[in-house]
Amino acid sequence: EAKAAIAVAAATLVSRGDAVFLDDSTSALACAERLSAQGPVTLITNFRKIQELAIGKPGVDLITLGGQYLSSNDSFQGAITVLSIESLSADIAFVPTTAVRGGACFHQVPRSVSVQRATLAAAVAQGPHRGPPQFAKRALHRFALIQNFDTVVVDEDIAELELAALRDLGVEVIVAESNRPLLA
Repeated sequence: EAKAAIAVAAATLVSRGDAVFLDDSTSALACAERLSAQGPVTLITNFRKIQELAIGKPGVDLITLGGQYLSSNDSFQGAITVLSIESLSADIAFVPTTAVRGGACFHQVPRSVSVQRATLAAAVAQGPHRGPPQFAKRALHRFALIQNFDTVVVDEDIAELELAALRDLGVEVIVAESNRPLLA
């Protein structure tokens, strides 16, 4: 339910006709479901599940990012994926994070870090979003500082202290409400 609420809130950041980078997370999949219903939109992704969702959808242009397929996260990763991203430009990137600590975003998988960094560099606007436990989690690899993002979308279960810390970093914070109706 939190991911659906985050997807609804994140979708409000996307204008008709925008090109949107989406990574290989279930949060990004929820965003893709929402965005494909509101089209027209261009979805750019390395996540096989989003690729399957978007193929043939009216109003959705799909750009798939190739690379080495990793079954562990059902996506394409590595140098070829990074090169593909670097040849593109998007209006916005949604990059969920595994962990947030000390004003930075972290991911556990090194290959994902290079893809996320390339995605952020190729997008005009960046908006990470996260589910409930990310502030308590730990991950090894820093891929971005929170203040490099335009908007952070969080679920309503975020602790007040964590919310205040994000706002102190000077980024716009949107708190997604899970009781908000999902409109298609």
